[in-house]
This record gives sequence, C-alpha cells and structure tokens, in this order.
Amino acid sequence: MRGLTLCSLVALAAVLGARREQTPATGRDLYRLRCAACHGADGRGDGPVAASLSPRPTNFVDSTQRSARTDSAVAEVIMRGRRTMPAFGGMLTRVHVDSVVAYLRTLQP
Repeated sequence: MRGLTLCSLVALAAVLGARREQTPATGRDLYRLRCAACHGADGRGDGPVAASLSPRPTNFVDSTQRSARTDSAVAEVIMRGRRTMPAFGGMLTRVHVDSVVAYLRTLQP
C-alpha cells in the first residue's frame, strides 16, 4: 500500500466500513479518494496528476471510450491495474470495485 498516508488510510477505512453494499454512492466516495487525482473530479481524465502520465487516464465521460469496455473489464483494470495505474485489488473488495464501476456509469451523459 505504497503512497498511502495515515490520513488516507483512515479515510479509506471509513468509506469501506460505512458501506458494504454495491452502490454508486459508495463508488463515488472511493473514486474521490483513490481515482480523482488522475481521472479528475468529473471523470474527464484531467486530474492534477494526469498531465504527467503517459498514456493519459481514461476519460469516463466520453461515451465512446467507456462503451468500448464491459463493466467486468473495467473492474479487472481497477483490481489488477495497468501501465501507469496501480492495482487496487489488494485494498478493495469486488463489491467495492463494482461500486466504483457503477459510479463510473453515472458519469456518462
């Protein structure tokens, strides 16, 4: 769990402990905590870290990018990571990952 501060661990524990079911609200909280720095607050792939990454983070608002992947494929990327994205499978349950995927679906117009 490299890169996690005590404050972020406490915040993550609060989010995970408070919600054990799959919901977009749980996914939103987890997204804000772990994903927004790269993918942006609104999911446009424009977070503060995005400019330093190659390839750039996925823009989840762009329906052509999001519709190209199934929910299970997106969940696998979250769990296993890829290229510049870390794997979150060691700290999130599948229910929590599915909640993030459910939240990502709400970002499409």
